[in-house]
Amino acid sequence: MEKVVKTFMLLRRLEDYPKMRKTEVEYYQKHAPHLVDNPPVSTFMQLSSMTNPEALFEIDVTAVF
Repeated sequence: MEKVVKTFMLLRRLEDYPKMRKTEVEYYQKHAPHLVDNPPVSTFMQLSSMTNPEALFEIDVTAVF
């Protein structure tokens, strides 16, 4: 988690964005506290169709080595 530089979130429903951001911060607080004050670049997009028809979101993470 120390090397994460970007997240790309795909959401099925735009109204889920606030919940997704809240969950992201809670995850950082628990698993990567340094990302709370220095979060990675984050992009999101609404996508009506996902790879898995039952999925509500997908997340792609980019990290450096």
